[in-house]
Amino acid sequence: MVLMSQHRITRSLQRMAFEILEVAGDRSIMLIGINIRGYAVAVMLRDFLQNVHSGATELVQMDANKVDTIPINTNGSVLVFVDDVIFSGLTIYRAMLRTQNLQEAENVLVAALVDRGHRRIPIRADVTGMHVPTKLNEHIQLQLRDDKPYEVLLMP
Repeated sequence: MVLMSQHRITRSLQRMAFEILEVAGDRSIMLIGINIRGYAVAVMLRDFLQNVHSGATELVQMDANKVDTIPINTNGSVLVFVDDVIFSGLTIYRAMLRTQNLQEAENVLVAALVDRGHRRIPIRADVTGMHVPTKLNEHIQLQLRDDKPYEVLLMP
């Protein structure tokens, strides 16, 4: 079942960009796109933010499954961890553990296109496109076309 069409994804990401901007003000924004699909979402967020944000907007891709830490210049920035779907919170938690200098960020946000609940770790999405309560055996998947978010599917 299609939960979000390409048009709905675009509208949601535009709104999410403005929500991030409300927190950031004129401070620089560092988007950390988690894994492949989170990075695709972060690219679209960056594009929307660059049209309306007077400060710097940077983008980094992170593989949350690796264990080495990565240095990110977070000093004074608003750091935004971006993923396609947030479920248990483990992926975001791993990404945060991999980020050096996390404590130097002005603010840290979590942005997810879809929040499906069922947290195992007490991490919340500050900015979301859609909340979809699901059963544990259901799955939500962001489909990409040409490396861009195309549609979000609910799969049994």
